[in-house]
Amino acid sequence: GYVFRDRISHIVKLTTLALCLGFVGVTGTLHLGLMGVGVWFLAIIAILMGVAHSPRVGLSIFILNMIFLCLCAVAFIRGDLVAGVNPNFYATSTQAWTLLIMSSAFMPALVLLSFGKYQATLLELVYHLKNQRDLIAEEAMYDELTRLPRRQLLYDRIDMLLLRVARHEARGAVLFLDLDDFKAVNDTYGHRAGDAVLLEVAARLKGTLRADDTVARVGGDEFVVLLCDLSTRDDACKVAQKLVEAVRAPIVRDGVELRVGLSVGIAMLPDDGETSEQLLEHADIAMYRAKESGKNSFRFYTEFEAVSA
Repeated sequence: GYVFRDRISHIVKLTTLALCLGFVGVTGTLHLGLMGVGVWFLAIIAILMGVAHSPRVGLSIFILNMIFLCLCAVAFIRGDLVAGVNPNFYATSTQAWTLLIMSSAFMPALVLLSFGKYQATLLELVYHLKNQRDLIAEEAMYDELTRLPRRQLLYDRIDMLLLRVARHEARGAVLFLDLDDFKAVNDTYGHRAGDAVLLEVAARLKGTLRADDTVARVGGDEFVVLLCDLSTRDDACKVAQKLVEAVRAPIVRDGVELRVGLSVGIAMLPDDGETSEQLLEHADIAMYRAKESGKNSFRFYTEFEAVSA
């Protein structure tokens, strides 16, 4: 019952069993010498303690067992210790054979049970560690507030799109988005209102795009949209205009209308960059040109005049 109680930790169980077995092993060896099965108990103790704590603990107990057995051997050989029963009687008695048979069955079963319990505990620990690692990896890949991909995951998807563009001679676009007047919302209504605006903007951006497209959050009020399988630059223009219109619509929170704008810079694949870093940098430059030309506008990296939305 003690072994199978779930409220007691596995290490406490093994340690208690080792102490009990140690008592039986020591007294049995001192009383019966080589006729008893105390040596078995002492060997099992070293194994159990090594499993419960560490191999160093198990090795230390093994060394203590060897010293104890050597001292017992010298004591029995010199006659300082004498067996408590007649050897011939013990070798033929029902009690001795019963104890031997029970020990030969019980001790391996106990070891296998202990290892099985320990293995189950380790597997459960590994399972929880894997889940924790996956959770940490997911947190690193996705924004905590909007649950949009972060920069690292965005880089991976841009690299995949670059490979697909090179292989199938397709076109794509990287859109760098920056909210206009977002700081004014934060300063006037507080960070909670700002977070609500970011959540609503993220939802609107996702609702405007196709399932194959990607929207990521790369800064406080900065987003990046990755468009794939475009036919012409006009397709990117249409998407950029839809995004600007979607974000420009007022956001109502607690009866108050919050308004932000959107400046968009567009870098085309493969014309405006060969790497994800180049594409993001060029789209960022185009976004600043759009912001300089006025709010709610978008501009291509290779263009010199802003296109009003």
